[in-house]
Amino acid sequence: MATTDKKQRLCEQHEKMLKIIYHCGKGIMFRKHVERYMELRGTHTIHTSIAIKELREARIIEVIYVHRVAIIKLLKFAVGFIEKKHVEEVTAISVTQTKISRVAFLNELMLSKLPVLDKENKDKIIDTVLNGYIKNTTYFRKDKQTYKLLIQNVREGLYKEDATTYEINLLKKIHESSRAGLMYREKEVTKVERVVQFNLNSMTSSNIYIARIYEDSHNKNQLIQHIDILDVNSKMPVSQLVEKIEKTYDYMNQFLKSNIKLKFNFYVASPERKVFFDDRRRKIENALIRRQVQTKYEVINLNLEKTLFRNQKILLSS
Repeated sequence: MATTDKKQRLCEQHEKMLKIIYHCGKGIMFRKHVERYMELRGTHTIHTSIAIKELREARIIEVIYVHRVAIIKLLKFAVGFIEKKHVEEVTAISVTQTKISRVAFLNELMLSKLPVLDKENKDKIIDTVLNGYIKNTTYFRKDKQTYKLLIQNVREGLYKEDATTYEINLLKKIHESSRAGLMYREKEVTKVERVVQFNLNSMTSSNIYIARIYEDSHNKNQLIQHIDILDVNSKMPVSQLVEKIEKTYDYMNQFLKSNIKLKFNFYVASPERKVFFDDRRRKIENALIRRQVQTKYEVINLNLEKTLFRNQKILLSS
C-alpha cells in the first residue's frame, strides 16, 4: 500500500491529468478522453498509460469498466489534493449512468473544439483554451453555481445588468438555501415559481448548456451566444427538442443585449440520430415559427457510439 508521501508525490507529478479529470468530468472521465487531452498537451499515450497505472496502484484513482469501456474515477486522496483539503474533509466522487453519459458528450464536444498544435508550449496553449471553456460556459459548473457565469457576463458588458442581476440574486438564494439544507420558500421571493421551473440550474439538469459567445463571421458588430443541447440517452423526441429550444430562447433573451443573438447546437451520438432529426427539420422549424422563436439551430453528430462506446447503444440508453 502506498504511503501518504508517495501519494502526494504522484499527485504532484501527474497534477495536470488529475485536474483535467476533476474540472472537466467532475471527478470521472473516459480513459480515451484522458489520453486525448494529454496527447493534445504533448504527452504520448504510452506515458499516459504509465501514469494511470501508477495512480491506480497507489489508490489515487480507480478504473471502472462499464461494458468493457474504461472510466477513470478520482478517489478521495486525489480530490483532497486538488481541493487542498484533508481526505476526511472531501466527499467521495459519485458515479451514475446520467453522469457517465454527460461526461462522454461534454468531453467529446470539448475535444472537438480544442486546436491540434505542432509547436512549442502547446501544453500551455491547450490549458489556456481549456480554462476558457471551463470559465466561460456552464459545461462544468458546480451544482447550483451556474449563476457565476451570469455575474461574469454582466461584468464584461455582455448581458443586460438589471434583468441579469435580478436573476443572479434569485439563483444565489437557491444555492444558499441548498447549502443550508433548507427548502426554498416561495414567499421569500416573487417570481420564484418561474425560477424553480426553468433557470440555469434546471437547464443543466436537462442537458442544456450555455456555451461560448462568438463574433459573427459576417458582421463584426454582432455576437452569437451558443447554446448546446445534448441528446444524452438517444431517445429525445422532436417535441422535446422544440420545447427545450423555446424555453431556453425565452429565458435567455431577457438577459442578452441587442447585439447578441442565440444559436442552438443539438449534439447527438450517432449518424442515425442525426438523420432522424435532419429528416424532420421542416417540422421542427415550423413548430418554432408557430411559437415565435426566431433562432438558428444545427444538429451535430459526435459519433460517440462508434468512437467511444464501441458500437454499444446500451451505454446511452440504459
